[in-house]
Amino acid sequence: DPEAEQLIARRLELTAGVPAEIVDLVVARAEGNPFVAEEMVLVLRDAGAVVVKDGMATLSAARLAETRFPSTLQGLVTARLDRLPADQQPTVKYASVIGRSFGVDVLLGIHGGAVDRDELLRQLRHLDDLRLTEQEADSVWSFRHAVIREAAYELLPFVARQRVHFAVAQWYESNLAVVGTSALAILAWHYRMAGDAMRSLHWFERAGDHALAQGAN
Repeated sequence: DPEAEQLIARRLELTAGVPAEIVDLVVARAEGNPFVAEEMVLVLRDAGAVVVKDGMATLSAARLAETRFPSTLQGLVTARLDRLPADQQPTVKYASVIGRSFGVDVLLGIHGGAVDRDELLRQLRHLDDLRLTEQEADSVWSFRHAVIREAAYELLPFVARQRVHFAVAQWYESNLAVVGTSALAILAWHYRMAGDAMRSLHWFERAGDHALAQGAN
């Protein structure tokens, strides 16, 4: 499959041809879905089942035998997220609570001082290298695919997820003068996801009043 071979070579940054056994393995499991094929390649690489050296890829039969392949796309992504270093696990999970796109300032704020800005940017660039995220603008990143964001979000237990949503809402509330009134609905939604109905209602009403005032002008 020439298309699959090109995809594998591109993702692994190979300068030599892709061994047929690697192409056959990826094609058999991807079943024609390019995104699944890409995730398969990265799972194989991260698990050490495919080793890249000097632009050439080889398949490690021993590591391949030890590698579990989830049957779903989300499972493939989750397997990759589980292999992230421990210090990067909170970053990718917190980012998933913020949304598909997330600002560095928000993410830094809800980290609660656990990392500084330079360290956070280093982590985000590493996630970029793993093709989990990508930079959208100067201080804005996004998950490369909605499935990646969903998989990271599901890794957080429900109570922890609510706690992070509350932290995001608190950050927006404290920084409204900076982010502007366009964030009112976002703020209200995070309070709702945090299970705080009173605060959510208050800010949804504020968002509605603002929208009416904008429409009247």
